[in-house]
Amino acid sequence: MPKLFVLICGLAFLSFPVYADDSAVYRDAYDFARQTYVEPLTYGQIAVNTLKGLREVDKQLRVADDSVRLTLYYQARVVRSFTKPEPDDRDAWLALTGEVIAAAKKISPQAKRRDFDIPDLTLAALIKSLDSDSKYYLSPEDHRQNLPLHRRNYAERRIDNILYLKIVAFNNYTLASVKETLQNNRDVEGIILDLRGSPGGLLSAAVDIADLFLDGGIVVSVQGCEDKPVKFYNSREGNELSAVPLVVLIDAETASAAEVLAAALQEQGRAKVVGTLSYGKGSIQELKLLPNNSEMALTTAYFYTPSGRRLHRQGVIPDICTAFYPDGKDVGRLLAYTPDYPCEKETRESAELDIETARALLNRD
Repeated sequence: MPKLFVLICGLAFLSFPVYADDSAVYRDAYDFARQTYVEPLTYGQIAVNTLKGLREVDKQLRVADDSVRLTLYYQARVVRSFTKPEPDDRDAWLALTGEVIAAAKKISPQAKRRDFDIPDLTLAALIKSLDSDSKYYLSPEDHRQNLPLHRRNYAERRIDNILYLKIVAFNNYTLASVKETLQNNRDVEGIILDLRGSPGGLLSAAVDIADLFLDGGIVVSVQGCEDKPVKFYNSREGNELSAVPLVVLIDAETASAAEVLAAALQEQGRAKVVGTLSYGKGSIQELKLLPNNSEMALTTAYFYTPSGRRLHRQGVIPDICTAFYPDGKDVGRLLAYTPDYPCEKETRESAELDIETARALLNRD
């Protein structure tokens, strides 16, 4: 076969997008966002935020939105204006999405060259417009690669008459580990539960561990879209450990399920919390695989503490704030002083002062 023919065939293949039916990608993405996102969205809002992502394809492209029209600009000049459909006319917004993208590819050489990138770049822009926890992944493997360095997920030790428990990850084995430790240390006079540096994990594990320490009551509630019922997770009554004094340690890296546990124990009056303001990651994401093999992770619900306070972006406020206090600080003075300023965030996983403060609280009780 002549080399010229091979070259022409190769160029012809490269001129077609990798995924021929982008309309199916947008359809599934729009439906997923409309039906599952935690805040109410219309198809119009979804499509407009998606199309504004054309600027990520070519910086010369802009999409302007007013009450009745969408306008496509290229190099600051009007290319074409489009009449906006009714807010929840899905098929009309999908058709408009295709029209705007076709017009952009016709006027922008860069958009034409990068046509295979357009669904990824525009849908990533949509997700970015929603919240910081929703994500767009180019493949199902991408979100699984964002893993922390290997660390021991659970540890325990005795400090005189006090039991120290360290939980980094809430997984399928955490509850059994905590149960075994408590069974083997029934004579302790106090417990320190260290959740500093914990990114969370399984909500069910956090709820089950809370149940070990609480004597009935709400652990956490989960609220999604307005038309969905609130789901409550409760602890059982009759817990023999409910009388053992407990202190929980948190810091700026304490997040998600770890915050759920800390807030439940604090608000139920079961534990004092020592440390800094926690991360404030109180949301749940749901994954959706799209026809182009990309994946969307959308926030679908928020965690609420027993008192009904939303954890997301607020975090857990400690009873004793140790933010920016160095090791060696006089613990007695720290406990006696009540600051009149908000507790800030700080990573304090290795700070011994927090453990000393917890011991002082337990021995004082």
